[in-house]
Amino acid sequence: MPKKIILITGATRGWAGRWSRSLRGWATLFLAAAGQEEIDQLRRRFGRPHAFQVVDVAVDKEVKLWANQLLDSHAAPDLLLNNAGVINKNAPLWQIDAADSPASSM
Repeated sequence: MPKKIILITGATRGWAGRWSRSLRGWATLFLAAAGQEEIDQLRRRFGRPHAFQVVDVAVDKEVKLWANQLLDSHAAPDLLLNNAGVINKNAPLWQIDAADSPASSM
């Protein structure tokens, strides 16, 4: 049976960091975090077949590039644990424009 593919953002901290460690035995993990040092630590700790990428989820271009790379090389993930994020105005997700993101003013 092929391993499941699980994509985790914000994979170095909090519950996502614990999930990453717990799931690596039965799933192929695609882990993203905002810092290169954290990604390097994950790469050393987990190794292959897992994949690691620095992605700032507040930057739309970075997220799109990462998603396209993953979809070009693998099937769509079986599970997405979106632990990283930004705080926007209080509204349904589909009503939030990327331009409203705090990162868009950087």
